[in-house]
Amino acid sequence: MHTPETRKKISIALVGNKNGLGRKMSHEAIEKIRKWHIGKKHSTATREKISRNRKGKMLGSSHPNWKGGMKETKECERCQKLFTAWKYQHRKYCSRICRVKSRDMRREKNPDWKGENVKYSGIHMWIRKNKTPTNICEHCGKTKNRMAWANKDHKYSRNLNDWIRLCPKCHKKYDKEHNRK
Repeated sequence: MHTPETRKKISIALVGNKNGLGRKMSHEAIEKIRKWHIGKKHSTATREKISRNRKGKMLGSSHPNWKGGMKETKECERCQKLFTAWKYQHRKYCSRICRVKSRDMRREKNPDWKGENVKYSGIHMWIRKNKTPTNICEHCGKTKNRMAWANKDHKYSRNLNDWIRLCPKCHKKYDKEHNRK
């Protein structure tokens, strides 16, 4: 037990400090308290006290910022499935897959689309993607493992009929004949 004098000193020291507010706790102490609380439940009497204390407070629909609940049921714009989403998210799709599949980012709709101003490597990527590859050279007719796309008029336009499949040997000859190095 403390003496009355010691009690007075403790009382003065704790003025304004309700329940240890403002006192910094170490991470270890916080973790220890957190683990201690896991699995604990309030007793019925405590729950009733909490309930009585909250009555009349601005909670739920009585709060001025109430927006009718946190979740709402929406219909996916792509697959028409019903899904539940938080109201503040303004979601249009049920999943990331539907969102990605709904975007049509091909050709002119893509912000990085360069059209006819595409460079050498870009046009070759486009050709590889849009023309069916064969292992037969269109000049010598031999089957080779390594083939390349050659541009007929050397203007490198997005015309699929302007490209031929050649083996490296024929490609070198073709470029030499048409003054390409």
